[in-house]
Amino acid sequence: PEKTEYDPATRETAEKVGLTLPAALLLRKRGLESEREIRDFLELKKKNLHNPFLLPDMEKACERIIRAVENREKITVYGDYDVDGITSTTTVYLYLRSRGADVGYFIPNRAEEGYGVVSDAVDRLADLGTKLFVTVDTGVTAVEEVERAALRGCDFVITDHHECREILPPAEAVVNPKRRDSAYPCEHLCGAGVAFKLVTALEITFAKRERRPVADALDSVIREYVDLAAIGTVADVVPLLGENRLIVSMGLIRINSDMRLGLRALLDMTEKPGTKSAVTVQTISYGLAPRLNAAGRMESAEMAVRLFMSSVPSEATEIAGELCRTNQRRKQEELAIDRDIDGMISADPSLADARVIVLCSESWHHGVIGIAASRIMEKYGKPCILVSFDGDVGKGSGRSVRGFNLASALDSCRDCLIKYGGHELAAGLSVSREMFGTFRQRINDCAAGCASLSSVPEAEADLILLPEEITYRLAGELELFEPCGAGNPQPAFVTRNLTVVSSLPLGNGHHTKLRLSGGGREFNVLKFGSSPSEIGAAAGDSVDILYRLSLNRYNGRTSEQVTVSEILPSEGALADRAAELERYRMMTAGKIAPEDAEMPSRQDFAAVYRFFRSLGGEETSFSVIGRACGIDNYVKLRLVADILGEAGIVNVSETPDGFPGFETLRVSVNETEGKVDLEKTCLYKTLKNSREKTRDTGI
Repeated sequence: PEKTEYDPATRETAEKVGLTLPAALLLRKRGLESEREIRDFLELKKKNLHNPFLLPDMEKACERIIRAVENREKITVYGDYDVDGITSTTTVYLYLRSRGADVGYFIPNRAEEGYGVVSDAVDRLADLGTKLFVTVDTGVTAVEEVERAALRGCDFVITDHHECREILPPAEAVVNPKRRDSAYPCEHLCGAGVAFKLVTALEITFAKRERRPVADALDSVIREYVDLAAIGTVADVVPLLGENRLIVSMGLIRINSDMRLGLRALLDMTEKPGTKSAVTVQTISYGLAPRLNAAGRMESAEMAVRLFMSSVPSEATEIAGELCRTNQRRKQEELAIDRDIDGMISADPSLADARVIVLCSESWHHGVIGIAASRIMEKYGKPCILVSFDGDVGKGSGRSVRGFNLASALDSCRDCLIKYGGHELAAGLSVSREMFGTFRQRINDCAAGCASLSSVPEAEADLILLPEEITYRLAGELELFEPCGAGNPQPAFVTRNLTVVSSLPLGNGHHTKLRLSGGGREFNVLKFGSSPSEIGAAAGDSVDILYRLSLNRYNGRTSEQVTVSEILPSEGALADRAAELERYRMMTAGKIAPEDAEMPSRQDFAAVYRFFRSLGGEETSFSVIGRACGIDNYVKLRLVADILGEAGIVNVSETPDGFPGFETLRVSVNETEGKVDLEKTCLYKTLKNSREKTRDTGI
């Protein structure tokens, strides 16, 4: 289709909430139908935070924790070693400390204890006097561990967000929005989100006992802890919808107005000198989260907890520096694993043909196999599980694609595993060496019944816009969709049948600014990471673009900015080029004769040859060649390139990607001795003979 059609319901929505038609339809495509739902989405007010006591067992959790605080029982906050677990641990520990509790925290070491609640660690902590364990981001599958702790006189309050099994641990409370009996409106809270709700419920309970306003209690919790909840929510890649999106929005406001000392120190080391950009979802995802995660992957996650708690500038700077160095080591380990896996698959391609790619090694660092699994999953579009063996036991990490629930799949293979846990898209496990082969077969058998496992998902556009719909007003309305992320991606659009007016390099040729026309207007678009030659679009070409629309603020001025992710030949251009290609093939086979406009001249050969020499190894396209040489006939250009190639003057090869006739070209010029007679090439003779035969027969 050329454009998006707007139904009466969308038009009514646009009128009621005062938005453009594209913005109104985007809201409805996100499942927001009523005016109240839309206003809640757009306004992001704290009144829309859900009642924490709707979470199952929340009252029981508060009662047991408050009793421990009042009786001075030793409490240990038991967390996990990823960013979600780190921020959860910090939140609950800081809150209980502020309440005067006898509290400590423990995060298992990935290498020593591994994933989840570990009985040996619980025993050690019980020996040190712990009476109450409060788990965060873990514990919902720890049935045996909780039973064993009870024999030591230790209670558990479990807060988690991972998938629940049929039997829950016999804890004092199990707070998890994924419980089957949960009435909580936001099922997809992360561990830090659940921890935030726990301290909210605790503070509300204390406020009622102390006869303080509940509103003040909520404000204090938001002020002190919502930044941690936001970081955990973004880093754990849960859907940024509903309450999650509200938490992240409030958290970003807190971070950008009153940033923790440790976070500021880490951010200073991730930004370019002299820049102080606002922290966004992208800042957390690509700048902060990898460095915070590196602590738990390579060494101890306690380093990251100490960063969040730091109140001394020199200490914060020292910890931030160590996190950055640890992250560099993590990258090196990742590269080593990537090379290893590439070698495995090159030696045995069948490994990548499985529906679930399951690989193992004794040399892989167990702390980074999860990241490596993500890359394999993205590369092949399939679930991937990597296992690092140490002796007879391997610790594994898996990543999955939408439509294949990894946690459920592992549950169906539980008799093959020592331990496992996680959620739909990511999970951890332990497996014995002797059961590894059986496990690999079983999980692939499980995947055989999953029809949704196919190729890597392609980028999709939300709407098809006409050029006149790409406006400053719409760009401003799209800011209301922030914060965007998983489940609430930044809207993407397609506009068709645009004409390239000009193409200019930016940033030393690494980026491109194109001027396009359509619908009676001209506008600029930016394509980052591609030079004009790599894009291959020249003036006069008809193209379709996939892009994002935003506001650009620079030097006190604000304007709409179109950032292109793909620029492709339009449907009409593809049809025209297909016809030209067929004519070219018929011509080179001697079945039809070239017309006057298609027959290459000496001037054509000279112009194309000069252009090829000027390239200096840079890639090009027939569109760019034609514009540079003043030749607007595609068939003639193909013939010129073929004849120069047959004569040995140049080598022209097409990349395997791209649409037929629009491929990127790699050109090299050969040094030849003496003058080469192009008319003696077989192709030139074929063209000449066809023309003479046509003249003789009059056809």
